Amino acid sequence: MVADGSLYSFLIDNGRHVPDFQFARNGLVPNITRVNRELDPGAHPVAVYNWYHTPNSDLLVEDHPGRTVTPLDWLNAGYDPAKPAALAKQL
Repeated sequence: MVADGSLYSFLIDNGRHVPDFQFARNGLVPNITRVNRELDPGAHPVAVYNWYHTPNSDLLVEDHPGRTVTPLDWLNAGYDPAKPAALAKQL
């Protein structure tokens, strides 16, 4: 999964690190692999972390007008991963 980019990881001092925000209680966050594949492999780890944890104005919760959520919350709620996947390309 690391090799194909579906599990986000980065290197520090020749050691590979896999951020735990990608994991839920029973495995991976739903559809996070689809979003991770769209991330630029050269993106800074802090930028990726912040992107996943910052509310995004393009991720509006339909049943709560005006409420935006983070990409991570969006995925955990089971919403369509196409939106955050498209946004990940811009990071």
